[in-house]
Amino acid sequence: MNEHRSSPILCIGIDIGKRRHVVGFVSQALLMRYGRFDACPTDRLEPTAQSLETLLARIEQHIPLERCAFLLEHTGHYHRTLEQALLGRGLDVYIIAVHARHTYADKNDRADSLRLANLLYSQLVLGVQEIDPTARIRKLHPPSPTAAELSYLVRRRHEIIQDCTRRKNKLTAIVDELFPEFTSVFRNPNLPQALAVREAFPCPAALAAASSDQLCQVSEKVRPAKLRKLQDLAATSLGTTDPHRQAGLILEQRQLIIELKMLEQHREVIDQTITRAVETSREGQILLSFRGCLGPPSAAIILAAIGSIQNFETAAQLKKFCGWAPQSTQTGISLDRMALTKAGARLLKQTVFLAALHAIRLDGEWKQLYERLVPLKCTYDARTGTYKGRMRVVGRICGDFIERIYILLKRDAELLAATPAGEQPKAPQLYDPDHRQGRG
Repeated sequence: MNEHRSSPILCIGIDIGKRRHVVGFVSQALLMRYGRFDACPTDRLEPTAQSLETLLARIEQHIPLERCAFLLEHTGHYHRTLEQALLGRGLDVYIIAVHARHTYADKNDRADSLRLANLLYSQLVLGVQEIDPTARIRKLHPPSPTAAELSYLVRRRHEIIQDCTRRKNKLTAIVDELFPEFTSVFRNPNLPQALAVREAFPCPAALAAASSDQLCQVSEKVRPAKLRKLQDLAATSLGTTDPHRQAGLILEQRQLIIELKMLEQHREVIDQTITRAVETSREGQILLSFRGCLGPPSAAIILAAIGSIQNFETAAQLKKFCGWAPQSTQTGISLDRMALTKAGARLLKQTVFLAALHAIRLDGEWKQLYERLVPLKCTYDARTGTYKGRMRVVGRICGDFIERIYILLKRDAELLAATPAGEQPKAPQLYDPDHRQGRG
């Protein structure tokens, strides 16, 4: 940063659009010429390789590209190709969290691009410290090959799980209307055995009228005792008897079962790919060394979200990024409270939380830390004989868990950076529950 302040630098803010981006330029020379940042020049950038090359060539006529810095907002998926192209050329790319739209008098794409460029100039060149942490820029490092591969796989896996859940909810609603007694035999009506019965006998009448041979075809997956009990219940079921309504529900049920099976197959393929990518990468091996806490899917979520550990200068930054950093609110004596930051992607935050819960159930340092902190941090309820407020201790465990991950990933990144080109790096340092790694 000091190097940037000692030499001229062109700050470029890019307002991302669906079909066209607007690029704003701010530098010391431009401010001296135009007087105000909102009077500085702008340009348009089409989302094509030729348009980007043309823009960079024009910039290079005035200043070397290594003296340029770019600031982007993460807007949907529209920024990804441009961000990847800039990082691929080795250019300095900074990002900032997307804020709620302000009602400026001159709210337009040109003004937004110049505000981004001016914000970059203020913090990068002038060293202005923003009061609002969410308005601070952060240099972006290209993701590791593993993180880049896992980024799509994790997102796709999450989408498939959501789609499966929606279909399971619909299938549950259908069976509640068609055959409400079904759940007295199968508590979960969407298990493979339950779906096999529902496919073979889509309504109570079909099951009640089924012959022994027809039941035997399903008995390979379902125990005969359950089938006989279901058949008895089907004969007196309270399910809907309206033929038109029943026909529609049966059709929808059949299609949902087919879709659910197909989605489950897709998830199995993605899980296999994720497991292979995590187990064969150095970062993945580090996270998997937290045995009993992180498996391949959860490790993939963390690695994909981090991208590169070089994006975080301290463990505290990674904690905040994961949504497990404390945030204080205090005003005089009327308000004084501590809560978790609202930052952090939901999936990443949930993954760390579940990993911490698994950690405190295992015999090891995390369980010992949890049992030591509960009496110190929680309120004892004499009536019930239990401690209240245990989640604050779990939050502390989450923070320490992230810090341990940060230390190991950071050390491995430094090891790789110090390894001469062409030389095989040493094996990554893994988590050892019996010998705690230092916090430095």
